[in-house]
Amino acid sequence: MANVSGSPASPAVDALVAFDRAQLGPRYWLLIAVLMAHGIVEMFDFYLVGFFIAIVAGEWQLNFGQVATILLAAGLGQICAALPLARAADHWGRKPVLIASIVIYSAAAGSISFVPEGGWMMFAALRFLVGVGFAGALVSQITLIVEFSPNRYRTLISNASGAVATVGVIVASLSAGTLLAQLGGWRGLAALGYIPMIFAAILLLIAPESPRWLISRGRAARARDIIKAHIRTSDELAPPAVPPAPEKPRLVDLYAHPGRFWLVIVMVTAIGLASFTVSSWGPTILSMALQVSPAEAALLFSGVAFAGLAGRILFTFAPLFIGRWRAMLVCLFGSAVVLSVAALFHNAFIGEMSVFLLCLMAGAVLYDGCMTNVAPYCVELFPVRIAAQGGALGNTVTGFTKLAGPALLALIAGSDNLVTPRATSEAITPAFLLMAGVCLAAGIAMLFLRYETHGKTPEIATAAS
Repeated sequence: MANVSGSPASPAVDALVAFDRAQLGPRYWLLIAVLMAHGIVEMFDFYLVGFFIAIVAGEWQLNFGQVATILLAAGLGQICAALPLARAADHWGRKPVLIASIVIYSAAAGSISFVPEGGWMMFAALRFLVGVGFAGALVSQITLIVEFSPNRYRTLISNASGAVATVGVIVASLSAGTLLAQLGGWRGLAALGYIPMIFAAILLLIAPESPRWLISRGRAARARDIIKAHIRTSDELAPPAVPPAPEKPRLVDLYAHPGRFWLVIVMVTAIGLASFTVSSWGPTILSMALQVSPAEAALLFSGVAFAGLAGRILFTFAPLFIGRWRAMLVCLFGSAVVLSVAALFHNAFIGEMSVFLLCLMAGAVLYDGCMTNVAPYCVELFPVRIAAQGGALGNTVTGFTKLAGPALLALIAGSDNLVTPRATSEAITPAFLLMAGVCLAAGIAMLFLRYETHGKTPEIATAAS
C-alpha cells in the first residue's frame, strides 16, 4: 500500500522498542517526580514516630516491653505484608496496590493522633498497619518505576528514587523538634501522617499501570496506548507481543529461579545485618571508644548518617559504569574489610581521629549506600510476572535483619535484652568480625551467582535460571 505521496507507508514500530528509543514526554517526567516526592514523604512518615515515642512513653508511663512492642510493630507489619501485597501487585497490577497501600499506611499513621491516653495497644496496632501499607507501597512503587523506565535510564532512575527517599529521614530528624512545638505536641506531629493521602489522590489521576505488567497479562493494546501517551514520537506504534498463555503469579514461582532467589537472600542478609546492626549499636560504641557522653556520640554519629547519604549518591551512579552485580561485589568485599578493621582497631586513633569512627563512615558509604542498588536489583532479577514478589523477597529479608541485628548483638554481649542490647567493649571485636565474615561469605557466593540486569530488557515471560 502507498500513502498519498506515493512513498511506501512506514511500518508500525513495536511500542516497547519505541519506548526505549524515543524522547520521553512531560507526562512521564511528571510521574517520576511525583513518585520520588512520595518516596520522601513516605520515609518521613514512617520514621517520624521515633521522635515522639519518647514523649508518649513518659506521659503514659509505659514500661520497656510496651515501648518495644510499639517500635517493633511496624517492622513486623512490613515482614508480614510484603510478600502477600507483592503477589497482589503481580496479580492485579502495580497501580491499585500502590494507591491502596498509601491509603492504609497514611490513614493508620495519621490516626495515631487520636489514640486515647494510655492506649499503647491501639498505638501498636496502628503502627502495625503502617508497616503493612509501607511494605505494599515500597514494593509496588519501585516495581512500577523499574518497569516503566526505558532501558537506557532504568538503573539511574530507579537508584535515584532510593537515594532521594532518604531525604525524608533527614528531614524528619532535622525538623521534628521544631514541628513538635509548632503543632502543639506529639498529636499534631502524628497528624502529619495524613499527608501521603494527597499523593494517593494525585497518583490515582496521573499514574498509569505498568506497560510491561499489562503485556505480561496479555493486554498489549492498553500497554501501547500508555506508552504512546508518555513519549514523543510520530511513528505508528504496534502492540508488543504477549506471552502465549499468561500465567497467574504464585509465590512458589520465585524458586523456579533458584540462583536468583539465593542471590537475593545472601545479598540482602549481609547488607541488612551490617547496616541495621551498626546503626543500632554504633553511637553506644562511639561513646565508649571516645569516652564521650551519649549526646556527643550521637552528634558524631550524624557524620555517619551523612556518609550514608553520600554513599547512596555514589551507588546511584556507580552501577551505570560497572553494573549492579559488580557494584554489589564492591559493597560486600569492601564492607568485609572495613568491618574487620573496625573490629580489630576500635580503640585506635590516627592523630585525634578515631579509627572506629572513620570505619563507620566508610562502612556507611558501602553497606548503607548500596541500598539504592539493592531494591531495584531484586525486582529486575525476576520476570515481570513475579517481579514485585522478587522485590518483596528482598524487603522481607531486610525486615528480618532489622530484628536479627539487635538480637545477634544481645547474644554476643550476653545481654537478656534482645531489642536494645547494651554494648560492651568485649563484644565489639567478635560482633564486627562476625558481620565482616557474613559480608565476605556473601561476596564469595555472589562470585558464583552472577546475574547482571543493568542495560538488560526485563523479561516479560518466565525464563528459568
